Amino acid sequence: FTAAAILALRDEGRLRLDDPVAAHVPESASAFAGADDAPAVTIRDLLTMSAGLVTDNPWGDRQESMTRKQFAATLRGGLGQVHEVGTGFEYSNTGYALLGRVIDEVAGEDHTSVIRRRFLEPLGLTDTAFETSHLDSARIATGHRLGDRTDATRFEAVPFDSPGVYGAMAGLYSTVDDLAAWVRFLAASDAPDAADRSQDLLGTASRREMQQIHRHHLLPAAPAGTDGRSPGFDQIRGYGFGLVVEHFPDLGEVISHSGGYPGYGSFMVWHRDSGVGVVALANSKYAP
Repeated sequence: FTAAAILALRDEGRLRLDDPVAAHVPESASAFAGADDAPAVTIRDLLTMSAGLVTDNPWGDRQESMTRKQFAATLRGGLGQVHEVGTGFEYSNTGYALLGRVIDEVAGEDHTSVIRRRFLEPLGLTDTAFETSHLDSARIATGHRLGDRTDATRFEAVPFDSPGVYGAMAGLYSTVDDLAAWVRFLAASDAPDAADRSQDLLGTASRREMQQIHRHHLLPAAPAGTDGRSPGFDQIRGYGFGLVVEHFPDLGEVISHSGGYPGYGSFMVWHRDSGVGVVALANSKYAP
């Protein structure tokens, strides 16, 4: 949803993907500690997990309620980087929290309001929200973690977090039906219907753009054969804009994203050629 909101603002001419992030979020100007000749980190770098920011799981999963003021202090303190910007893939929740701040500044309203107004309400995703006040509390699945005990009490409830800056990386309550509707909206870009007005929310070209490999995600080679040599790679994986793109020799392209969170796990995936998809939600911490 964050990536889609960024592209919608881009399509309106309100930002460019190659804009330095600091042009929209000034407090991030000194956040990146690259080499003297390193290029500025751009919106595109964050979208594609190419900024070199250190993988921040599980720390980032517990920062949802961080305020803008606290986040600004974090940025001014500097962010860890494992490689130079634009030279590799490294998953970063903080990068998407920064994209949420870009949306805040460019749109002049909180990213949660932008996503709700631009996508949730027009697509009828009434069971999807950043906070619970307008949801039926009886239908909200309590998240759990596993304690060290072996009896039934080993399932310990995990309290909800409140919306904040890091909600831009994983802050929505939803249902299988709503996420399936979102998947249909994204997947429809491969077979657009001229009568489908949902293209007004985000054009088919931009939705297809989300589903292209923009940053290769290196995978281990297949095990070595009897001759001691690996036969190669059985799939290609990369990151698009907020989506994982995988290419299999037998299946073709598969688009997906998983989610691990305190108390919860999620997965959405669809096969690009056939349109067959799966959405799975679970209420245990980092459920596979």
